[in-house]
Amino acid sequence: MSPSPTVLRTDVPSSPISADLPCSKPKGQSPSSRKLLRALTFTQLSSGVVFSSFLLIHLIPPALVAITGDDGIGSGFLTLGRVYYQGGPEPLIIYTSLTAHVVSSIILRAFYPKTLPSPRSPHSVSGFALVPLIITHLLTHRLIPSSTSNKLINALSPAELDLSFVTHTLTRYPISSSLAYIGLTFFGVWHSVGGLIITGRKAGLIKIREGGTKYWRKITSMSTWGVLGLVGLGCWRLRGSWVSIGMGKRIDEVYRVAYGLIGL
Repeated sequence: MSPSPTVLRTDVPSSPISADLPCSKPKGQSPSSRKLLRALTFTQLSSGVVFSSFLLIHLIPPALVAITGDDGIGSGFLTLGRVYYQGGPEPLIIYTSLTAHVVSSIILRAFYPKTLPSPRSPHSVSGFALVPLIITHLLTHRLIPSSTSNKLINALSPAELDLSFVTHTLTRYPISSSLAYIGLTFFGVWHSVGGLIITGRKAGLIKIREGGTKYWRKITSMSTWGVLGLVGLGCWRLRGSWVSIGMGKRIDEVYRVAYGLIGL
């Protein structure tokens, strides 16, 4: 009996980064369904790019501290960045883009699953992990600090929410805050870089040929670990920076309110 011929399966990703790419284009859809798919895909990709600018503004300051050793430079950049987006386009850059990205991703995952990366892929897993991390970060670093109803917090201004906020947080809550910052950085950079690769591929700017997925996987991995190392070094150098007693009490009140909201 002659051996059966070997069948090459093309539906199985050859590497983890392959799983981060859409499996196939849906066939046999109605014109309205294709239009909806294009609209959802555009919303998902464009909102992801917009929200990445928010991530970039927050990653540069600790990286500057890591490089220069001067927390004043990092705080100055962070303050300027916050003044920029909190002064006007904050709803678009943060809340609208984040909501649009999550909602469009959920709809695509439910009705057009083959157009998205595998739910077990690193890109998808990083996205799932980011949702609770970003919500918690927004609560503790933006929504609660801006509260005017709490007299002790007294609406911390963008200038007061500089790296001293991070310094006190890391000093007062070293384990939980370190894990939160590491998670935000790692998953945020991985998801953003992977998303930019997918966006570039769908826009025709990036061509991934056979065997080329390893290269883009390496780019994603090196970018993530490189940024994580810089941010980690910057946070380590922030240890011991001076924070006034009054500011420390206001920051502690932010976390007291936050822990109360999540039942801790």
